[in-house]
Amino acid sequence: MRSIRVLFLIFVFSLPVSAGAAELVMFESPICDWCTLWHKEVGVIYDKTPEARQARLRRVDIDDPRPEDLKPQIQQPSA
Repeated sequence: MRSIRVLFLIFVFSLPVSAGAAELVMFESPICDWCTLWHKEVGVIYDKTPEARQARLRRVDIDDPRPEDLKPQIQQPSA
């Protein structure tokens, strides 16, 4: 359990900070054992942590169509 918390905190603090509100995007699936474990060990307290004040949690079902703001941005370098 401790290793999951450490990895989670490393991930949260490695997110780029922007002028807007930061968010933690969690892609999940009903059949994902890691997702279930995350919800059991971290999800129940996440909203009460300092990290939640910096990056709210946004849950996205991996089988649903990807929201527009999470679609890859493809850019071509100019010559």
